[in-house]
Amino acid sequence: MAFGDPVIVSWDTHNINDDVNYRAGFRPGLDWGLPDVQAILARRTGRWPLVAGIARPGWRLQLEIVVVGADLRALRDQLLYWFDPEDETPKALVIEDSNSNELYVMAICEMLQPMMSEGLAADAAFVATLAVHNDVRWRKAGAETHQNDSIVASGGTWDVDNKGTDDAYPEIDIDPYLAKTGSYLYRRWIPVIWRAGWPYTRYPTDITNDSFDTDALHTVGKMQDDGDDLRVWVDGVEVDRWLDGIHTTTTKVWVNLNFQAVQQATLAADIAGGGTVDTIDVNEPVNGFPSAGILLIGTEAFTYTAKNNSLRRFTGVIRAARGTSAGGHSAGAVVWWVQHDIWILYGNAAATAPSVDGNYEPAFELDHSVNTSWVYEEFGENDGLRPGQWTQATLFDSPYHYTANHATYADPWSEIGIRCLPTAWGRYKLWNPCGISDANFTNGEKYVEYLTASAFIVEICSSSDGVFWTLEYAVPLPGAASSWEAWSRNEALTVPSTFVALDVRNDLPSFLSYDCRAEAADVTLTFYAGYVPATSIGSEQGNYLLDCEIENTETGDKIRLAFTGDIGTMELHVNTDEKTVRNIGIGTGEDTNEFQALTLVDGPRRDWLRLVPGINTLRFTDAGTNGVNIYTHFEQRYY
Repeated sequence: MAFGDPVIVSWDTHNINDDVNYRAGFRPGLDWGLPDVQAILARRTGRWPLVAGIARPGWRLQLEIVVVGADLRALRDQLLYWFDPEDETPKALVIEDSNSNELYVMAICEMLQPMMSEGLAADAAFVATLAVHNDVRWRKAGAETHQNDSIVASGGTWDVDNKGTDDAYPEIDIDPYLAKTGSYLYRRWIPVIWRAGWPYTRYPTDITNDSFDTDALHTVGKMQDDGDDLRVWVDGVEVDRWLDGIHTTTTKVWVNLNFQAVQQATLAADIAGGGTVDTIDVNEPVNGFPSAGILLIGTEAFTYTAKNNSLRRFTGVIRAARGTSAGGHSAGAVVWWVQHDIWILYGNAAATAPSVDGNYEPAFELDHSVNTSWVYEEFGENDGLRPGQWTQATLFDSPYHYTANHATYADPWSEIGIRCLPTAWGRYKLWNPCGISDANFTNGEKYVEYLTASAFIVEICSSSDGVFWTLEYAVPLPGAASSWEAWSRNEALTVPSTFVALDVRNDLPSFLSYDCRAEAADVTLTFYAGYVPATSIGSEQGNYLLDCEIENTETGDKIRLAFTGDIGTMELHVNTDEKTVRNIGIGTGEDTNEFQALTLVDGPRRDWLRLVPGINTLRFTDAGTNGVNIYTHFEQRYY
């Protein structure tokens, strides 16, 4: 039996090598060194395979433990309890190396078996087989390295000494304490509530609902006259935005948002206007809510970190989140899921206009449209990328869909029009999950070569599912053949309607050649006010826009962090070991997942930012930095 170096100290804090009750050591060859891996080979015809990667089957240790105390039965039973294979909780195995370092790994006991050994009773010696949990390197027990540094300018550095024998993976906390120069000084939280029962990708939304007073902000010098410094961040990422009415009291800020189907519930009990709130119980199932997120009750935001589906309960709750104010809420009040964490940033006099991807600009007229109605003077583009654009459909034979006046073509589409020869049937349609109450077609024209009802069938139709359609209005036959004639129609659609369409059909026999055509140059669609996104503008808060790069100059590894918060209430915690990013919310009690804030510079890699043995110099780069506290802590790792 091996009872030498390294010396076993404890298992789950229990001393199993005290020479009074127990003696323990590693089985030879099963204590030290590196774990086995399995090569994954990519076979090649006529050539030797390539190593495509490795698989890590895991690492096992075996301990030999002998009961040396007088009360053999009691000590044996105690050992069986400590090494219970049914206990799935990983525990610490602590050893002492030749340099008197106490090191540990986490493991579970897979097996504890009696061992026959000469000179010992049959039930006095055991072999424990341990499966190592997670990291197979030994870590220095109770001696995590901590250091605090201050960065006062972009490009500042600090040194970290990794005294272990293997790479270490630090936790880095970033805590700004002075405002940046030339940054965005203000922000407002924008809760947007999706109230439709269907999901939607890139739904165009005026997140300020035609009511953002940018004139007042410009007057006091907080925003540029042209709004170039107005930025929108969604879930920690800056997104494209389109402005209308800047420097007025009714500025619109259009953003494309991805939504899942509405999730709402009602309070099961009152919430007092003061005091903490740890849990929120509701009357309806919460299965459709995410495991962590933001809730809105009235004008107060609540964050939660977990939920209990069976109890219909949200837990880990922090009230008055995102700068909102606490208020009383009665049982039965609506609890909404806020699907996105949206912020408007401004207050940077040096900012230039952001670059936006025009391919995804909403198809309708942003200056004339609001959340409850979209005004179309353009209807889409050939690439089909513009949100809110109409789509073409062929229902029978070969209709000609055209996009400009009198059966011509343009891109973007300045009109929607269809030309049908006999037996053809075509459609332009639009779907909106919020429900379409009215469709106003104006500046339309119609044309028919053969003056008969069967040659000219033009209809406004609606549908709730896109399968079964309702005729809403039949456009009358033109008064003369082979002559363009104006038409328009403002139609209140059948309830409920999520589709509207312009259909053109020619029912003449196929051996004839007379065609019919219909087009519209302008369309206004009105939606149900109770289903369009509900928005509000939060109060003004201070802002710190972190946009930094941290580099280990010894390895060249770099990470980028982009996050918006406020001095005194943000501390971004980056755990490169467990690969998590959180805002631990200094002063607010919030602790939120901010994984999207991190980017691995130069592409994906296994290790985010490792510390090699010895001195590592880390560099912090963020233009305009004046004061940031950096807290670095890690566990030394050993072979």
